Amino acid sequence: MAEKERGTTDSDVIEAILDENEFIIDQKLISLGNKYIIKNEERDRIAYCESESFFKEGLTVYNDESKEKELFSIKQVSLTKFTGLFEVLDHEESVVGYLRRKGVKSLVRDEWSILDQEKNKIGTARSDYLLKDLARKRYVRKIPYRYEIIQQGKKIGVYKQRFNLLKRSYKLQIKKDTEQNIDRRLLLSLSICLDAVEEKYRKLKYRKVF
Repeated sequence: MAEKERGTTDSDVIEAILDENEFIIDQKLISLGNKYIIKNEERDRIAYCESESFFKEGLTVYNDESKEKELFSIKQVSLTKFTGLFEVLDHEESVVGYLRRKGVKSLVRDEWSILDQEKNKIGTARSDYLLKDLARKRYVRKIPYRYEIIQQGKKIGVYKQRFNLLKRSYKLQIKKDTEQNIDRRLLLSLSICLDAVEEKYRKLKYRKVF
């Protein structure tokens, strides 16, 4: 990263992430395992993460592709046919919060809970249109995914898939969380889970496992 070469510290990188309200998350498709490039609103690369097996080893987010400095990580706590719980840790292995996939609800309409360090619910992410979600699962799988981020009954942001033939690409926009009540590392981890975890469930659904 150019900023790193000019003397930016890892704390500066983390602080920059915490202050951002818009991210681009690109998933490399022609690669082994899960690999993501994270960019800010100006389209500068600010983080990178990869794992050969997200579900066995978790996933670590680094400052860049050199993987020299860890920023935060996502660890699987539990994963079943219907639900999943993921722990988000900072670079010192302290808990930032948790992400929980709502099992039965997600069979009809994808939904996740955003939890704080004590597992208190502080937000929700859910697919925006029930009929679109049903149509996607039953008929047209290429309809772009879009999730609303809800906090205290109000929509504060959106996570949406962008068209790209060579990779899965997403935009995360936080519009109304001006006091930054939800840690951006939790929301970025949610974005990765909505790609990697939901992709796993979608494949199962299309094979009629559920």
